[in-house]
Amino acid sequence: MDFKENIKVGGGPRETSHSWWNKIQFTLLDILVITSKNFHFYDFISEDLTHDSVFVKSCIADLLGKQSFKDKKNHKTSHMV
Repeated sequence: MDFKENIKVGGGPRETSHSWWNKIQFTLLDILVITSKNFHFYDFISEDLTHDSVFVKSCIADLLGKQSFKDKKNHKTSHMV
């Protein structure tokens, strides 16, 4: 798992200082799951900028609830790193 720098959506090559400072920021958390045959990337984007354990726990709970993850988890040869 890795937090990336907070990202800002929108903008262009020329911006006023007002538009630059008033963009909404988002957190990007990437989770990589490695199985015996593939790598699977899961990205979580949120307006929650805390980067704390509560946010990570909610992302992991969301990941564990995804059907695509359950399908991979049920393979006997897969493991999570």
